Amino acid sequence: KKENKVFNKTSSKRVESPTTTSSSSSLSVESDPQYFFLIRHGIYLSTSCKDDGLIELGRKQACAAAETIDVLAHSIEKSSNKTSRILFTDLIQSGYKRACQTGLITGHRLEEMQRLEQSFNIIYKRFKCWSEIHSIECFRERWKKIQRLFFSTSSNHNLSSK
Repeated sequence: KKENKVFNKTSSKRVESPTTTSSSSSLSVESDPQYFFLIRHGIYLSTSCKDDGLIELGRKQACAAAETIDVLAHSIEKSSNKTSRILFTDLIQSGYKRACQTGLITGHRLEEMQRLEQSFNIIYKRFKCWSEIHSIECFRERWKKIQRLFFSTSSNHNLSSK
């Protein structure tokens, strides 16, 4: 799992997976929050709290994103610096559960992620664009803007059928 990177839309600052860097402090939730939402029918990715909408990932892309999120979560959970941790939420019948069933995420990791479900209320209160969830066109536009940034660097994922 090398070269997994997530890009922040507002600052264009590269955030590397903690598996490729020894400094997890580069992930600053306070200055550049990046929230990952695992919502029914797929995985929705938001690059910052100032974002104007959530991104709907396709089925294949959702599994790849789930794997990347799993890598980030696994490393960040080990960090004692709570300000550098990314908040996650796992909802019932979510894309994360589907990814677990396909073998991309182990049952043990899924249980650990479910423990973080309590962070959902915190994230929900801080997020301002939940009405955008119902806008499919917004999803498609936002997805086009970020897919080349998010997945072009994930060469280890097979996304040939987009």
